Amino acid sequence: MALCTYAWLRPAAETLRILAVAVPAICGPAAALGRWDLAALRPGAVLLAWSWGALARVRGASCRSCRAWISGGLGPPARSGSVGSGSASTWISIDGTMGSMRRNVATAGSAAFFALAPGTVAGLLPWWLTRWRPGAAFAHWLPVRVLGILILLAGTALLVHAFARFVVEGLGTPAPLAPPAHLVVGGLYRYVRNPMYLAVNATILGQALLLWRPVLLGYAAIVIAAMVAFVVGHEQPALTRKFGAEYTTYRRAVPGWWPRLTPWRAGPGERSR
Repeated sequence: MALCTYAWLRPAAETLRILAVAVPAICGPAAALGRWDLAALRPGAVLLAWSWGALARVRGASCRSCRAWISGGLGPPARSGSVGSGSASTWISIDGTMGSMRRNVATAGSAAFFALAPGTVAGLLPWWLTRWRPGAAFAHWLPVRVLGILILLAGTALLVHAFARFVVEGLGTPAPLAPPAHLVVGGLYRYVRNPMYLAVNATILGQALLLWRPVLLGYAAIVIAAMVAFVVGHEQPALTRKFGAEYTTYRRAVPGWWPRLTPWRAGPGERSR
């Protein structure tokens, strides 16, 4: 509770430094006593507490920015060179400041949501199901272990890349509380519309093969079914309402779950990717 409140009240850079100190301080005693189960669980609990506070701060900062923009009577001119309430240099300065602020907020929010959502689905819950204990002797499953490690590492790398696109390109986060300002269609999103969901399931599959725990295969099937239902029932209609024809064109060109062999590029008249 204390860490959650602190993350809500203080800047993300400061709370991340506190988090780096808190995790070993909380986990060290359990590891020294040989309680490796508690040592593995406590980092997840600490990250969850921090992520809730950081997300609340991101949400508050986004709302304050919008209110300040509206109350100040600010808005970009209709076209380059048009007459507005300020000079061109003023608009450039305001636009740069707002873009930098939004990117900082997006970075903190994406980091918080990364710890909260994938950290729970691909980390905390698999640990709860297996305690990360192998279901068979490691020596008997070396090829499968190697495959599991490769899939786990690849899934983690793809997940980080997908989150980074929301900061760099979308100026937002994957969290519904702080959605992106722009449609994210670059990087891996040129090949498949849902790389983040696929990466989460890859990390679960990698753990299943590494530990040789079939229960994680069943869990992965439940997770992907829930994700498909969420995408079809909520995400696609919401993106269609927000981005209109831009998302419709993208959705028709890029598959949702089976990647294209070549990256998608916008045609004439469409926003460049």
